[in-house]
Amino acid sequence: MEDAIINTNPSPPRVDQGETLFLIIHHLRHNTPLHDAAHLLEAHALEHGLLPARTDVDGVSHRASYTALQQLHHRVHPNALLELLTQPLQSMRTRGMPGAANVTTLLGTGVLSC
Repeated sequence: MEDAIINTNPSPPRVDQGETLFLIIHHLRHNTPLHDAAHLLEAHALEHGLLPARTDVDGVSHRASYTALQQLHHRVHPNALLELLTQPLQSMRTRGMPGAANVTTLLGTGVLSC
């Protein structure tokens, strides 16, 4: 009997690009003065079919606008993106990986981080 190969490094979970764009647009609309940028990003994302699709009761998938997605996912609050981005920062601090002057950033850690 051959030894089974155990995968000790499972692949990371896949992050949905459409959901990410939805959260970015949601953040820009509600937490910044960049409302025009949010509308432009939404228009381009919709034009290229990059926002998540919605599925109707018949199981048919349809392109959805930001507004339709916001109504569908009304429980997603304006700070959702920031809260998600806080999680890896908290994890780095918990593991003792502070950046320069004990500040951890999403862009890297240490003095020479870019």
